[in-house]
Amino acid sequence: MKILSNTFLFALVSMAAASAQATTINFDDQGLIGPGTFVNATPSPQTLNIAAGGVLATFSGGVILTQTTDLPANVTSIYGTADFGKGTVNPLTVTFSQAVQNIFFDVLNGQSAATFSVTDNLGNVQVFSIPDNLSSGMITIGLVSTATTFQISQNNGSSPFDFFIDNIHFNEAAVCTGDSCTPVATSVPEPGSLALLALGLGGLAATRKRKQA
Repeated sequence: MKILSNTFLFALVSMAAASAQATTINFDDQGLIGPGTFVNATPSPQTLNIAAGGVLATFSGGVILTQTTDLPANVTSIYGTADFGKGTVNPLTVTFSQAVQNIFFDVLNGQSAATFSVTDNLGNVQVFSIPDNLSSGMITIGLVSTATTFQISQNNGSSPFDFFIDNIHFNEAAVCTGDSCTPVATSVPEPGSLALLALGLGGLAATRKRKQA
């Protein structure tokens, strides 16, 4: 019974730590707006500096578009790039002011089908195949590593590129099956939730002390 209690305590503390660290950058939440099309985007490309989770994230290579066509209903502003002669590039890059652990992107692919690579500055890489999903929703892809710079590339050879990213998760717990890794759904707990967790841990500790007395 003592081993079970220790394991339970460790699990609760681990869950609280993971929830407190996980961070998501949603461009809709940043007050960022832009035109509805790439051709009207100026300046292009557009560098974004967003502070989140105690670090500064710098996005480069793309532009913010707002209310562009074929986005999912719950998406308003999104960071994208396309080979339309406006200076946006493939790959898109996000650089953090300090190393972060595990990164995931929601991706909207404007091509009929394409493979994507997520790489970091340490040489780690993960490759994904994504269908045209602009009107049907987003696909989450990412890389389990600890690094400062990450790039997402559309691997089309000489073909035009066209894709968007949103909801960038980092310092995110991950579950991996084979070569595929997905983020664990975590969120920063409300103060009330933290208080309940503290009370629960205190109660478990008090119970253990009474049993040992």
